[in-house]
Amino acid sequence: MKKTFRNLMAIAIAAMAFTACEDVPEPYNVFDDEQTVDDGTITAQGSGTVADPYNVAGVLAYVQTLGTAESTEQVYVKGIVASITEIAQGNYGNATYTISDDGTGNDVFTVYRSKNLGNTNFTSADQLAVGDEVVVVGKVVNYNGRTPEFVQNASYLYSRNGKTTDEGGSETASSDPKGTGTQADPFNVAAAIAKCKEIGESPSTEKYYVKGIAAETATADASFGNASFNIVDVENGEKFYCFQVAGTDGKKMPSGYTIKKGDVVVVYGPIYNYKGNTPETAGKSAAYVVSVNGKSTEGGNDNPQPTNNSTLNNPYTVAQALATANSLDDNATTTDSYYIKGKVTRKANTADEIGPNSEKKYSDMNYYISDDGSQTSELYVYRGKFLDGADFTDYEQIKEGDEVVIYGQLQKYIDARNGNAVIPEVKNSKIVKLNGQVGGNDNPNPNPQPGGQGGTLNGNVLTVNAAEFGFSTDVAASTATLTGGTKVTFSKASGSSDPKFYSGDYASVRVYANNTIAIEGSKKIASIAITTTDPSGSTKYNGSDLAYAEGSARVDVVKESDTSIKFDGLNSNNVTIVNYSEKNSGNQLRISQMVITFAE
Repeated sequence: MKKTFRNLMAIAIAAMAFTACEDVPEPYNVFDDEQTVDDGTITAQGSGTVADPYNVAGVLAYVQTLGTAESTEQVYVKGIVASITEIAQGNYGNATYTISDDGTGNDVFTVYRSKNLGNTNFTSADQLAVGDEVVVVGKVVNYNGRTPEFVQNASYLYSRNGKTTDEGGSETASSDPKGTGTQADPFNVAAAIAKCKEIGESPSTEKYYVKGIAAETATADASFGNASFNIVDVENGEKFYCFQVAGTDGKKMPSGYTIKKGDVVVVYGPIYNYKGNTPETAGKSAAYVVSVNGKSTEGGNDNPQPTNNSTLNNPYTVAQALATANSLDDNATTTDSYYIKGKVTRKANTADEIGPNSEKKYSDMNYYISDDGSQTSELYVYRGKFLDGADFTDYEQIKEGDEVVIYGQLQKYIDARNGNAVIPEVKNSKIVKLNGQVGGNDNPNPNPQPGGQGGTLNGNVLTVNAAEFGFSTDVAASTATLTGGTKVTFSKASGSSDPKFYSGDYASVRVYANNTIAIEGSKKIASIAITTTDPSGSTKYNGSDLAYAEGSARVDVVKESDTSIKFDGLNSNNVTIVNYSEKNSGNQLRISQMVITFAE
């Protein structure tokens, strides 16, 4: 700080000193009446506004007036980056660093877990460097009375070396508020920001729809299935923060699911003005993505990633499978297996290689599938097995135009013998659906056990006990035709074990991980309730927590007790229950009784 000396005594003392040491050169000119001396400190300056930001000395003085409380308003602070502790990329996307007025480590102010330009995530370590002149905006505090700093996650970099965007843009663009926050008329970002400021710092009790353009690319967290990103109305516009939003309908986003910069996103949930400075959705996974480019997050968003969210009744398209295979390293194979739906376009084997009268008697088939049955955008199925993993025994078991769902691993095969041609293919596969049929009577299993004519039909309620399916004990179960004509088909599907009936005191049909139960009703099925056998110690037999049924819509299992589960709201003549598990292990579903309720 500049200090002014008016004390004539100082002049006298200086004169005496120089007189006493005449051989010492005079280091200074004779003082003027108002001579100043620089002791290395810096004057506090600024008012904390964007037009007149505090310097570091100014904000250090300001936080001393706050005690240990946070500032109620945002302030702007200008300084030079003195040190960088961390630039956390990925989901957090914030940085911790210090600034000072002269770029040294003296009299520093800490910028703690602060966002990048435009209140966006840091995505690269080179987005900030020691020596940068920056302006940071946010709330400040003298933390615990001894650490002057920006409040954690309540500040962002307003400018870096005079630029307010990484591209060198100018002030943040704005737009006119539009929309009412309903599904038919969602808020735009400007309207959502205005609403957040009206709501304040407590989450809204009402939920709103907000539509905008993704300002940066974000990838779903593998553990929690949610993602955080900003949306804008226009490029470099004001931002609304979508904080840890879940996938469509509140479900987890598939691991690795990516929302790309520029995607049109609609989110739905409670909103508020977080800490008075960040308009955003409120709460972890409390809001969810309604759509990305008009599609659900489960549908791939025209952005197929190498992530396995396929199921028997929601398989990948061939286009998604091709994109996943082509994203692999050369000759790499996926660890997981995928359900893939397509139409047979051609067979690579000939009739003399497969069948009872063939010369070679191959037990597997090489063939191609595509989404539309044409020979464009084909996926090669290498040495695939027939239904439920059975051997092919006849060349005509599949034909061109057949619709199949196959289950197998994807590979990006490089054919070195043919100019290193890239061949996306499926290996270690089997057909799990052929023209809509899941195993059953078309299954060449050498030991199928059909049942029949069991159960009691009372009005719209069909009740069948395990023994009434008519299966032999300890033998793979298949199809049972019950009273009234309803068919129930048990299938191994993508599981590692066949479903089987076991008799005795705890008689049940045991349905293992990833087995399926296809039910063809004599009329529309409203709900299916299943009673299971009692637990054995801590082991329950009420199936996987991820089990679901598909009728007119997908319905997740409801576990009413350790021995009672239900699938409601089916509304379809054809329902498939999947004891889905991420691995071929998990809770068995031991069915002692099934109650099928038909619609009125």
